[in-house]
Amino acid sequence: MAIERMQKIFITGEKEIVEDAIRFLQEKGLVHINEINKSRNLEEIEEEKKKSVVKIIESCKDFKKEISKIEEQSDIPLNIDRIEKRILNIVKDYKKLEQKRKEIERQRSLYTRYYEIIKSFLPFIEEEKEGEILGIIVPKKEESVLRKFIVKLEKEFKFKLLSKDFKEYRGFVFLIEKKDFEKMRQILTQEGFPEIVFPEEIKKMSFRDALSYLKKRIEQIPEEIREVMEQKQTLISENGRFIRSAIDFLTDLKEYYEVKDKGTIFTEYLFYIEGYVPFNEYNKIKSEFNEKFSGKSIMIEEKIDPHNFEEVPVKLKNKFPFKSFETLLQFFSLPIYGTIDPSPILFIFFPIYFGFMLGDIGYGAIGLLIFVYLFYKFKSPVIRNLSIVFIFCTLWTLLFGFLYGEMFGDFGEKLGLHPYFHRIEEAETLLLISIIFGMIQVSLGLFLGFINQVRLKHLKHAFTNLSMLFGLWSILGLAGVFLNVIPKSFGLYFGISLLLFAILSAVLHGIIAPVEIFSAFAHILSFARLMAIGLSSAIIPLIANSFKNLFPVVIIGIFAMILFHILALVLGLFDPTIQGLRLQFVEFFTKFYEAGGKEYKPFLKRFKIGGLK
Repeated sequence: MAIERMQKIFITGEKEIVEDAIRFLQEKGLVHINEINKSRNLEEIEEEKKKSVVKIIESCKDFKKEISKIEEQSDIPLNIDRIEKRILNIVKDYKKLEQKRKEIERQRSLYTRYYEIIKSFLPFIEEEKEGEILGIIVPKKEESVLRKFIVKLEKEFKFKLLSKDFKEYRGFVFLIEKKDFEKMRQILTQEGFPEIVFPEEIKKMSFRDALSYLKKRIEQIPEEIREVMEQKQTLISENGRFIRSAIDFLTDLKEYYEVKDKGTIFTEYLFYIEGYVPFNEYNKIKSEFNEKFSGKSIMIEEKIDPHNFEEVPVKLKNKFPFKSFETLLQFFSLPIYGTIDPSPILFIFFPIYFGFMLGDIGYGAIGLLIFVYLFYKFKSPVIRNLSIVFIFCTLWTLLFGFLYGEMFGDFGEKLGLHPYFHRIEEAETLLLISIIFGMIQVSLGLFLGFINQVRLKHLKHAFTNLSMLFGLWSILGLAGVFLNVIPKSFGLYFGISLLLFAILSAVLHGIIAPVEIFSAFAHILSFARLMAIGLSSAIIPLIANSFKNLFPVVIIGIFAMILFHILALVLGLFDPTIQGLRLQFVEFFTKFYEAGGKEYKPFLKRFKIGGLK
């Protein structure tokens, strides 16, 4: 449950050395700088440089994804104008290629549509030698309007009509007598149904020649797109290291100006900066700073007030396997500094609940293979961390599957697996175990809430959490007495403790406060979903296995069984994930989790090597 301990620091010194001090902090890459200045600090020339830097960085966004894969840096001219000139040329070439690709894609879409139209109507067109051809294509939602108008046209003109479906469009071809053609075309155009305009290159061709031309062009286009993509890749390959280095250098410069502008306060002779540094790095950076700027600037520390923990940046400090479970916290904001990081607790409960609900060796093995594949297939930290989370989930699934004796339903028993616990036949016990899980985790949540409030110096809230825990166990004790699980002689003590809880809660938070205890009790009952999903995970595979005997043809039955097992696998991975996370985020986190922490973002230097003059 580790959140890195931070040390608040202040830096003050003579105004003329502020730039050197800021560059020193950026080189070290350890200090999270607070924004403390509301006025403008940058000179006009610095403001213009900052705007140019932001403009250049923004111009590179089109190939940001490709550049992010490049790790190596190269020497670059440390001159904004020279960098801008080269990058803008690269961007210009890149955009030309991208525009060319889009135009080819547009042509493919256009040619494909005209090819389908001509191919569909060609027999009708070639059969009718007399008259003029007029083609119209409309979205299907406008088809009824056109058909009503065609009824009116039939009273005035003589023509033949054929229509066909083209996905989201409907095509119409009119064969019109030559004397009526121009007038009818004008009327249709005026009503918002213009004639199909074919591409310039096929206008003078016969329909059959146009069909051959379009088919050939459609076949050529994938190769043309491939060539453009290769040109784009070549452009990135030849300039990638330069762009990556330039972006890193310019980002460093932008953040330098931001710290000088928003993170520094100036007086007539002095400057002032404040921020946070990891506690175990503080003595070293303080010693180096004070030695470098001896007599001109000084770094000092200040004790962090627990009432100001919300202002302290948060850096989670977990090792494997807990670190992977930090990814689940991305559904929330970070915990407030000084409070409890729940990542290790998620590692304990979430995979156990997942395995408890799915509990099938077959599905667990397939899930394990899927997530191991995803871990090695993708380099994204998020995907890899989530893969690790679900690898643990599927390992627990295998363990519970062995306990239940289930492998693709009852295949396990047929193969000789012996169920140590038959969850369908012992559903009441399964429900009891689910409720016990709820009692443990909700109680733990209230206790952790007590610890968090003590750390934040919110003693009144801390006492509330402790009294809630006291009251909850009083209710559970009375329930145990009522169900003859606990000796009746304890009933009086539990009743008195519940009364004490009600009085204390009413005194501290008002007459309605004691009712809140029932929400905690409801959260415990909510853990019954573990049993419900568990039973469905056991029954669905049994239904799937029954399909092989329901059909007269064995192959059809086996095919239906496999499809249903695939559905069961999808549901088996999806439902335990959703319900397991809900139990953590709603029933558990609401008891203690203090969200709203600020992410630790050290002021650092990205461009590590020298530049060219």
